[in-house]
Amino acid sequence: MEFPSEVVLRPGEESKISLLGAGSVGYVWMVHAEGPERVVSFRIGPSAPLQHVEPGSIPIAGSIGQTLTLHGLAPGRVKLHLELRRPWESDRPPRIAHTLEIRVI
Repeated sequence: MEFPSEVVLRPGEESKISLLGAGSVGYVWMVHAEGPERVVSFRIGPSAPLQHVEPGSIPIAGSIGQTLTLHGLAPGRVKLHLELRRPWESDRPPRIAHTLEIRVI
């Protein structure tokens, strides 16, 4: 999986980045922002709608892809440190780690 190293936004503009989904094996994306607040907002959510499973039926196995949604708020720079890890394995390195530079111009 390749990530951009930098995303440039204008205030009010939005950008989406696809992330690997590995929730079925316990991995979650953790994000730490470094820099001033109120430059960019972000959220991670499923890339596709969750499917309703009827009682008694068998759900489709596997993980759902995730999407990082960025929204430019005000001019500035922020670094987002992304890690795909199992929350209970804090003593082990993340499966994926990436730093993303966000510039809002």
